[in-house]
Amino acid sequence: SGDKLNSAYPSMDSIIGDVKNGFQNAYTFYLSAVLWEATGELNSAYIDYKRAIEISPNNSYLQQDVLRLATKLDMVDDLIKFERRFGKYRAAELSGQVVFLYDQDIVNPKEEVKVNLPIFSGNRHNTSLKMFSFALPVYRNGFTTIRPLSATIAGVNYRSEEIVRIQSLASKHLKEQLPGLVTRQALRLVAKEQVRQNVSKKGGDVGNILVSLYNIASENADTRSWSSLPNNVQILRAPVAAGMQQLQVSIGGKQQFIDVDVKPNGITLINFTAIGSYTGYKAITF
Repeated sequence: SGDKLNSAYPSMDSIIGDVKNGFQNAYTFYLSAVLWEATGELNSAYIDYKRAIEISPNNSYLQQDVLRLATKLDMVDDLIKFERRFGKYRAAELSGQVVFLYDQDIVNPKEEVKVNLPIFSGNRHNTSLKMFSFALPVYRNGFTTIRPLSATIAGVNYRSEEIVRIQSLASKHLKEQLPGLVTRQALRLVAKEQVRQNVSKKGGDVGNILVSLYNIASENADTRSWSSLPNNVQILRAPVAAGMQQLQVSIGGKQQFIDVDVKPNGITLINFTAIGSYTGYKAITF
């Protein structure tokens, strides 16, 4: 039953946090919005910024994005609503924009956990409740320590803010899958138990031992995970003058300089990655 599973399976609630489902996140909407805005499709950008703010309402950069486009598009009713929630729009005098999409670390790998659960087995004439050992995947490790990206741009200091924690999404997705995983594994285990009973009748103790060993060896948790994805994504957005600019970036005290050519009224998008001691970036200007 669900109660038995919940009591035997390690809780991932502390990793999941307040994530509502395992697929919807503010980052995908934010990236879509930035690309729409960079190509001049402000209405489409505004729709995706609003979708993102519904999921991540506490991100101050995202708050300014919806306020900026509500102002540009003369969305009076929306602007009144957003200003009540987030304050007045702080208009930037500089013509260009720099947007950092900062990927930190990678999603933790799944681990295997053994869980004993009672399952009815047998045939229509003779059923019994037996304990079976399930091999299930789990995310055991807690939150990765957030390492914000700091940037000094034209003498002004900025600090990145998290927009999605993919580790939480992965854990929520796994939790949503658990009932189906348990059901499919229960069907396999019951089928294997019936095979064991039949072989035991025909092959005696030797056949029973061989089938039992096979059952143990063939039952492993599926620990494939989202390990190619970042643990979390943070954003940082700042106004900057057009032309060649040098940005000073720092993570955990490690500094580096990024040279970018900012176009008038354009957006320079910088995808910055930090995994352990490694850092790297790619920049594109629209």
